[in-house]
Formats: sequence, structure tokens, C-alpha cells
Amino acid sequence: MTQDELRALPGGALVLQGLADLGRGELSTAALVVCLAPTRLAGLGLRLPERATWPADRERALYEALAGDPKTGDAYYRYNALKRELDSFMNALEHRRAGG
Repeated sequence: MTQDELRALPGGALVLQGLADLGRGELSTAALVVCLAPTRLAGLGLRLPERATWPADRERALYEALAGDPKTGDAYYRYNALKRELDSFMNALEHRRAGG
């Protein structure tokens, strides 16, 4: 799939931003979201950068990044929303790859 096709999927912009950030060695919120599902994303054909700089506890790292950002609001709500967005992306990509 092209970048535009991936971006058009639910959560596509978030995942593509996360992949780009990881490629630059940045652990942004989007990058930490991508770090939550490396095996599944790789299985869907996405190329992920090396894990050398990834946090050991990726879920905690994402939550703490959200809790430390005053623009986030309720970190718990945002954390769960980002996980749902990631799941939506992966489900949509699986459906698309299956020919749906």
C-alpha cells in the first residue's frame, strides 16, 4: 500500500508519524504508540526501525509521556483513545490486506 492509502485508514496518520519519528530516533507520543504493537505492525508489512532506543516498558512510557503533557488533559482517557486508534488502524489494514 502507498503512504496515502495507509494515511487514509483510521489511525493512519498517527502510525505513519510514529514510524517517521522512530526512524529519527524520537520517542514522541506517536512513536510510543507504534512501539506498543511492533510484532503485529511488522506482520502487516510495515517496516519498523531498530528497537535499540525503545523503552523497556512501552505502555508505561506512553502513559507517563501523556501524564507529563499539560495539553493532553486526562492521561488515562488519552492513553486509551490512542490504543483504540492503533487497534483501528491495524484492524483496517488487516481487513484491507485480506481483500475486504
